[in-house]
Amino acid sequence: MGAAHFRQLQAWDLARLAEVELDAGDLPRAQAVAREAAGLADTIGFHYVHGRAEHVCGQVALMSGAVPDAMQLLTSTATLFERIEAPYEWARTTLSLADAHAAGGDHERAACFRYDALERATRIGVRLPGDV
Repeated sequence: MGAAHFRQLQAWDLARLAEVELDAGDLPRAQAVAREAAGLADTIGFHYVHGRAEHVCGQVALMSGAVPDAMQLLTSTATLFERIEAPYEWARTTLSLADAHAAGGDHERAACFRYDALERATRIGVRLPGDV
């Protein structure tokens, strides 16, 4: 996609690759590919893909034990998805934010975020990953 100058598709493919690398447990590779996707998405103004890539970065931070960094990334990503009216991605990111708060010991706040994510998913008629 890069050689053909299809930058939107390249950004999309990079964001998906970052998610695949995350699912495979290769955190450094997921982080690197997500950063590349986010940078390209920023350059072309593809906010949705930027958010998908930043969600991966937040999950990498969480899985690496950098809970405050994860909370910051996931909060800004959820705000982005709310702003661009992407309710499914907002719900997925908010569910990850709940996990970050639980990892940080704030189980009450985690429960609130989890409830909000599940309520939004139900309202728009989708199921979240992991069938929570």
